[in-house]
Amino acid sequence: MDLEKTTAGGAETPACAMPGSDAAQPKIGFTPLDVLAAAVFFAVGWLFWEWQLWGTAPFSASGVAWFTVLYTAAVLGYVYAAGRRPPRESWFWLAVVLGLGLVYALPYGGGLLGALQYAMLLLAAVYWTLCAAGRLTKGQTSNWLAFDVFNAAILLPWGNFLRLFAALFAGFRQLCARLHTGGSRTGRNARQLWGVLGGIAAAGLCLCAVLPLLMTADDGFAAVMRSLGSALFEWRISGEWPLKLLFALPTAQFLYGLAYGSVRGRRLGWYEQKEICAMQRGARFAPRATVLTALAALCAVYLLFLLMQAKYLFGAFWGALPQGFSYSGYARQGFFELCRVAAINIVILLCANIFSKQQAGENRGLRLGNLALSVLTLLLLVTAASKMGLYIAAQGLTVKRVLVSVFLVWLAVVFVCILVRQLRPVKLVRIAVFVGAALFTALCVLPVESAIARYNAAYVPDSAELGVPLPEEEIHAVEYEEYAALTWQGRLYVPYCPVEKDALGRRIGGSANANGDLQEDYYTYQGYSEREWLIACPRSGLMDAPMLYREQSVWDIPEGLVSEYAWNRPEDGARES
Repeated sequence: MDLEKTTAGGAETPACAMPGSDAAQPKIGFTPLDVLAAAVFFAVGWLFWEWQLWGTAPFSASGVAWFTVLYTAAVLGYVYAAGRRPPRESWFWLAVVLGLGLVYALPYGGGLLGALQYAMLLLAAVYWTLCAAGRLTKGQTSNWLAFDVFNAAILLPWGNFLRLFAALFAGFRQLCARLHTGGSRTGRNARQLWGVLGGIAAAGLCLCAVLPLLMTADDGFAAVMRSLGSALFEWRISGEWPLKLLFALPTAQFLYGLAYGSVRGRRLGWYEQKEICAMQRGARFAPRATVLTALAALCAVYLLFLLMQAKYLFGAFWGALPQGFSYSGYARQGFFELCRVAAINIVILLCANIFSKQQAGENRGLRLGNLALSVLTLLLLVTAASKMGLYIAAQGLTVKRVLVSVFLVWLAVVFVCILVRQLRPVKLVRIAVFVGAALFTALCVLPVESAIARYNAAYVPDSAELGVPLPEEEIHAVEYEEYAALTWQGRLYVPYCPVEKDALGRRIGGSANANGDLQEDYYTYQGYSEREWLIACPRSGLMDAPMLYREQSVWDIPEGLVSEYAWNRPEDGARES
């Protein structure tokens, strides 16, 4: 039975046949191309750290971008020289890798998602290597994605970890064999060549001890040697190269093991595909009645919940806030509900379709259950999106709100595919991975933060007229829980934490003493609406840092900010009604 046709509900079941797989492979050795590739990847491993860690700044932006170009060029050169042709899909993943890597050369590169972007760059690079060599399990991204990632990140690089040294040693032996064949004349030439190489090696060892002393004795000689030796000579003189070699060797072994294993197919999949298919068939133990009863009960509970909470959940459609909720609290509450329900529904769909004895292709009840749960989840997704739209319209965009909105779009695509899959075959995993990778890359490549600032300046109330200060007297200092707070346009702003002066946005007012002298200037917080955050910048002295104030109903805290006051921290359970 073709398992691919019986898949449903978001859990694709892999077919047992894998195109292009060999029943038995001959012993894999090293060609001159493999030896050359080993030398190239040794340089690649060295430059991985040289450009990113040993440069002017750790993991500098330009170093990441340049290494991305170097690595992709090395892999493509090896693949094409070995006579393989990258599949069409590999160009999509190449675009993802280049997008995630080259953006580091831009002024805002790597700043939005930080370490997550770098981690995704590394993961996309190893997956693309396997794809470019045409070694994906089914020849393309499929429901065997987990096995492909395991191959690319674990099996191939670690299974071929020592092949770099083996390839270099094999190349040395091949060179020796070639030099010692061809008669006595060739033998004499070979002995002369080895004699010259030995003399160079001996001179090099002596110079390593003598040159530092000579350079110390005469500054002019030291300048000449530095200009001749350039950066490589300075590495040897400074003694940094052993530490660099300690970092470069395992990196080069990992990268060459991945590339060599992908191109030559060595250690590609230690698992038997038939065993995986048999294990998959053995997991189908749940009777049809059990699965349908569980799905029906869950759908009934979800439907009852939606009906009872209809006024609260769907108020965002007509712009109404439930009593006792601020825009921030309403949007955040809806989002976390969505995450919990979506996660539970995904697990339910996976379990129902994996453990059911009868798959959706032969079980109409299972298809109806998949449809019901997907529709309920999509309803919550649309509701949460409307809440977020209401929140953005009232208080503007932030980085977190953009990330949440993009995540909602991806979830909607996944559940729409689940719905369509109940009616016709859809490669759910492939679509979900492609859309997720494209959205993530777009977030990293596009100037999201500057776009947020432009949007807030153009569309958020009280932010459209840039450069026009608001009346001074509209901002007042008041006392709140024994702390100095601010009131402006009917909103209360409580102190949160000091910030640097580069966080100041546009000036919106100031306060003066009885003599009319300005004591504080009030600014917006860059990238955020003044409806949520204000900055008070004292004029009294150099030691006074600007203080960031939070509108009391706002709890969408920018990343990296921590309040100085325990009553003002979300993690300590501080909330206001």
